[in-house]
Amino acid sequence: MPIEQNMLAMTYIALIGFILFLEIFRKKETLFDFLSWFNVIFCLSYPFPAFLLEANFNHKTIELMYDSRTIYTSDLQTTVAIFMGYLCVIVGFYAKSATKYAKYFSIQQNKDWKIILYAIGLLLFACLSIQIYGSQYGGVLVALTQTNLIRAGVVESGPLVFFKQFIFTSFFASYLLASILFIRKYKTLRIILLVIFAFSVVVAFVAATLSSGRIPLINYFLGFYLVSVVYSGKLSLGITIPAIVGVFLFILYGKVLFFSLTAIPRGLDAVIDTFTQAIQNDTSSGGGLYSFMSNFVYPVHSLDSAFKEVYEPRFFVDWIYGLLSLIPSRVLNGVLGIDLPPSAADWNSEFVLGVRTTTVPPGVLAFGIYSMSWLGLILFCFVYGWVGRYLQSILIRYIKDIYWMPFLYVLTLQVWTDFTPTGDPRIYLINYFWFLLSSTILLLGIGKISLIKSPKNQTSQPG
Repeated sequence: MPIEQNMLAMTYIALIGFILFLEIFRKKETLFDFLSWFNVIFCLSYPFPAFLLEANFNHKTIELMYDSRTIYTSDLQTTVAIFMGYLCVIVGFYAKSATKYAKYFSIQQNKDWKIILYAIGLLLFACLSIQIYGSQYGGVLVALTQTNLIRAGVVESGPLVFFKQFIFTSFFASYLLASILFIRKYKTLRIILLVIFAFSVVVAFVAATLSSGRIPLINYFLGFYLVSVVYSGKLSLGITIPAIVGVFLFILYGKVLFFSLTAIPRGLDAVIDTFTQAIQNDTSSGGGLYSFMSNFVYPVHSLDSAFKEVYEPRFFVDWIYGLLSLIPSRVLNGVLGIDLPPSAADWNSEFVLGVRTTTVPPGVLAFGIYSMSWLGLILFCFVYGWVGRYLQSILIRYIKDIYWMPFLYVLTLQVWTDFTPTGDPRIYLINYFWFLLSSTILLLGIGKISLIKSPKNQTSQPG
């Protein structure tokens, strides 16, 4: 390995060490906060895959490439951008103004029965959305068997694909039901609520499977564990270690698992046989560290491409395109006559792969570079960190007073952090429209959120 590459590889190890040191010794309001999760995702998205690319142990870097069209350039600019981006997020996160302005928000919860009815309403809406979405493929069962093909674009989506945005309201419903059962410890109709909660877990699993995405399913189940850590302030190694191993295995074998669902019409035995045979034939699964990290390396390739390619700066216009993309295409194109131009992810896919057949999200750092070069990276990373601390400061004050707040806190934490590997507002807003809708109704319609003039005297009033 050349000396320059060796030096760059060691700087990434130094950055990971710094992040670990910071996480261990910094003061936190909860055992696991917004920055904690950001540190995990950032390390997986940038310094660790970059280290593997630079170190090139046993010439295995090829396993971290998409295909022969992807060329990684060992460049000091990439290293500087990763360091600078992280430091700007930290500066934004610890800006005093983020906590100052958060104090002007007051949140009060409403009656328990309203929360229960809202959770059940969200769950029914998710079921209806799943049914409508699946009907365009011949039914939910058929859609489940074709999830991989639908995601790959082999099976074309119909006009009802818009309802896919709402199937994840089942996540929100499940969390609300869990909060009233296990934190509020609601006694009335407890058996019925337990049955509804169990049903919501099944619906959430179906919703995640329909998306053929491993991350939504991981985030959903991981959310319950993170809530227990945040609420109790205790970290159990007996649960943490199996959870990490489970996530590792699911990321490695998740694609094979979704592929095996194509055998559902032939019964459970056929699904198991298909899964077993697919693992034996799929050399990309179970390949250890490099196979695992191949799922996280695309932000580094995107950042590398952002420095190599020639293009006009986007000036953050992707946020406008992202908001417009929430409008159904039939209305946007047919009624309003608006055709959205290529997004940052479209550009990035062409730069990384040479084609746009597969979407490659740029990640937060490349998004900043695409928008306004180095200035864009500095500005956006600072704002990104500031927003994270602002949201955390609003929610953390009610973590013990409002029983559904720990779940909203963890869910918001996950949604905020997910822009780190995504970096494309259109993808991001479409993926989390269900969260924006559900949380807005909860806070403005079911709960009570208001601006106050004197933040020193505010109190919450749990129902």
